[in-house]
Amino acid sequence: MKYPFWPDVKGFRDIEFGLERVLELSKRLGNLHLKLPPVIHVAGTNGKGSTLAFLQAIFNENNLKTNKYTSPHLINFNERIILNNKEISDEFLTYCLKECRKMANKKPKIDVTFFEGVTIAAFLAFLIEKSDILLLETGMGGILDATNIVPQILAAIITPISFDHQDFLGNNIVDIAKNKAGIIKQNCPVITFQNYQAAFNIIHNESVAKNSDFYYINDNQVAIDKNILKSNEFNIIDNQNNWHLQNSDINLKFHRPNLIGNFQLINAALAIIASIKQKEFNISLNSFNKAIIKADWPGRMQEIQHGKLHNLLSNKSKLFIDGGHNEMAAINIAKFVNSFKSKNKIAIIAMIKDKDSNAFIKSIASEFDLIICSEIKDKNYILSCSNLKNIGQKYHKNIIEISDIKKALSHIKIKYGNQDNLVMICGSLYLIGDFLEENNVN
Repeated sequence: MKYPFWPDVKGFRDIEFGLERVLELSKRLGNLHLKLPPVIHVAGTNGKGSTLAFLQAIFNENNLKTNKYTSPHLINFNERIILNNKEISDEFLTYCLKECRKMANKKPKIDVTFFEGVTIAAFLAFLIEKSDILLLETGMGGILDATNIVPQILAAIITPISFDHQDFLGNNIVDIAKNKAGIIKQNCPVITFQNYQAAFNIIHNESVAKNSDFYYINDNQVAIDKNILKSNEFNIIDNQNNWHLQNSDINLKFHRPNLIGNFQLINAALAIIASIKQKEFNISLNSFNKAIIKADWPGRMQEIQHGKLHNLLSNKSKLFIDGGHNEMAAINIAKFVNSFKSKNKIAIIAMIKDKDSNAFIKSIASEFDLIICSEIKDKNYILSCSNLKNIGQKYHKNIIEISDIKKALSHIKIKYGNQDNLVMICGSLYLIGDFLEENNVN
């Protein structure tokens, strides 16, 4: 299903924070939020989906039936609702949506937002299709996110927090972190990695307030208060060919994940720590290596080696895609591209209006020889090629407009021929979805 028939999307950003509507709809359906399988809840700015992919792989390796809810999707909406490793079928999704719509339309009518409605439809699917564990990703923020009606959870994971969705979450790290820390519940393990001191402090303080054990990955970017237990600190040792996760009790050695980028070590480590803390599931330490190699999360620092669009490039070209759209994602892209010695490095970028395109382009500009401004199909809230180029010209001299991604790839082949080229398509998950659908490997 490309997009659900209900609820209607009311505008560019159909977002209205508050838990009253979603709670009432859940109650009308028999208190879905009280009957779900055990939940691990993930919030943060970057790395949520990858962390959940690692968790899913770990639980699969331990023969645990796992359901998962993520957003947004790349091509089909069904990608968001995973039932025991398979996307929800159109038929089952239709049934769940109709049941939710019927209950929402009873008097007094509940006028839910799009995300609220589809979240409750997902909860209904998770109730019917039982699992041992449920992995939930917040849609935006945390404390007032529709997924946060679950009263108790196995663990709260908060991935690195940075600037995104400032119109809704606030223009400073303190406000954003307070919002995302809202997923922390009483007496549940909290696992995090943070680059910003303020975010780290807020998550720790909220953990203490909720009597929840606080575990963190430390790479010396933040100061650690002497009152925080040293035994709850984990360190990552990167040896290039392999890596270690260490604390005072363990020293585990792992292969590198198949997911590309050094930041994936952090996402994998968050998932591993959260798994270790689930004593009731008897997770095997020997399962981690297989799991982190099998973990898959398309559209995030992914190398494309086949397909219709890939074949428009020369044989020597390397093609990568990444749906990251904020400053932290751009910094990770720049670090990744910097690790290559390619003769020509080209970025194809498209973004939507509410993203900080200034910070994104500024963060990647120095790593590319050419930036091509493209556009996303069938979206009325895109940033036009011309506007994106005007922004980009402040940071890069060699920036051009080619709205069609197929033409952009053909231009690269004409301009650079069969040279050692690196091409990165980035700036929006919508752009990546367009690319993957048109590339059509199958």
